Amino acid sequence: MIVKNVTEVRALYKEAYDNGWVLPCICTENLTTTEAILSAAHDFGKEKGIKNIPIIIAITCNYSHRAQAPNYTHTRDYKTGLKLFVNDIKALADKGCIYEDLQVMLHLDHIQFDDDLELLNSDLANYSSIMYDASALPFSENIKKTAEFVLKNKDNILPLNKNIKTIAVVGPNANDSTMLWANYNGFPSKTITILQGIKNKATHTKIIYEKGCDHVGDVNINNQSVAVSKVKDADLIIFVGGISPRLEGEEMPVAYEGFKGGDRTNIELPNVQKEMIKALKKTGKPIVYVVCTGSALALNWEQENANAIVNAWYGGQAAGTAVADILFGDYNPAGRLPVTFYKSIDQVPDFEDYSMKGRTYRYMTKEPLYPFGFGLSYTNFDYKTASISKPIIGKDEKVTLSVEVKNGGKRVGDEVIQVYLRNPNDPGAPIKALIGFKRVSLKPGELQKVSFVLEPKMFYSFNDNTQKQEVLAGKYELMYGGSSADKSLQKIELTIN
Repeated sequence: MIVKNVTEVRALYKEAYDNGWVLPCICTENLTTTEAILSAAHDFGKEKGIKNIPIIIAITCNYSHRAQAPNYTHTRDYKTGLKLFVNDIKALADKGCIYEDLQVMLHLDHIQFDDDLELLNSDLANYSSIMYDASALPFSENIKKTAEFVLKNKDNILPLNKNIKTIAVVGPNANDSTMLWANYNGFPSKTITILQGIKNKATHTKIIYEKGCDHVGDVNINNQSVAVSKVKDADLIIFVGGISPRLEGEEMPVAYEGFKGGDRTNIELPNVQKEMIKALKKTGKPIVYVVCTGSALALNWEQENANAIVNAWYGGQAAGTAVADILFGDYNPAGRLPVTFYKSIDQVPDFEDYSMKGRTYRYMTKEPLYPFGFGLSYTNFDYKTASISKPIIGKDEKVTLSVEVKNGGKRVGDEVIQVYLRNPNDPGAPIKALIGFKRVSLKPGELQKVSFVLEPKMFYSFNDNTQKQEVLAGKYELMYGGSSADKSLQKIELTIN
């Protein structure tokens, strides 16, 4: 997001703070906007009493068409823009604008050459609060961990004991660093693969690695048998599979079963991987499946047969450390799915049907594999009483929903409280629609009241006759809980006159 002034930056930081530090990546074009970002973040931290305010500042080449000058990318020469940017950062630091309470992470899309890094190393080495590339790994780990999801955890097999005698790591994504970068990516100078993250974490465990199979292609029984024979004596098997940004993307020369030109023709796991997991299952050893993907997968067999499933997406340069932190319990997972995971392509309406019927959690009547907003924790959360400030309001009034949530487990954990709206007064309205969420951290046994201020615009319906949004009179259902699934939600009624 491009910002123009301090007010816009402060609004972004307030939103991030209110939503549990879901950080925006703020794009900058020139000295004025860079100074505005730093100043606003500092002022916000001072107001809230927060130390070590995180900032992600991006300089990209996407804005070279803009006429405003002077700016970093209008030069159409990335190296020149980078030098201008670095000089401005130095000038602001010398001016005292790189405040001690800030942690500035520079996101530089096209860093891929050694001399680019040398420029940063030589010119920014004296500014310890500025992070970039490899020095931003701890920052990347923290961001990444909150975006990973535990989808299954049978018999609480996770977190793993760091003193397990032998772990086998198998799969095409285990030691694949470029997969982690996803599409439209920068080029980090250091990437920690999932295999390396596991090795770094389980230092007292023997780690056996076998690729086992490719992402796609024909099943090779011989290769499969060799891999199984090498890992069958391990105490536990971690399969790191899924798909790859080399298979899904935009206008790609890809033609494999399930993939066409970067598009997906089905959402199943490629058969070569499914057969590999089935062969590993026959060893009788517990299987933890770490799936990397940029889109929803139909993991029906895996849901039935794997002992645990962790969705790691395409996790970036620090993904290996973040995944290992979750697998071994150094971080209690708190990610919640931002998309619906369907059971099969049959649950997805035809691509050429432009109606919303049956699409996404908002209009879907069938039960998905994993619902929008779903994600497991290593603790459990109990929803207690809820109340609204007024049971009846006018069309222009706000109302406050307060929900009590308790950590009923034995570990500190984050819960993401989600609020959905059902509007029976509008025949075209979604079955339910997310209108608010907040992330809260709770100690074991801690009870916290969380409040949501619901504004009139959250109740809008579209009037086809006037072509305007309006609030309709009638009864509404406010639903709150830990995911969009009906069984996870409790309800409270609100009347609007």
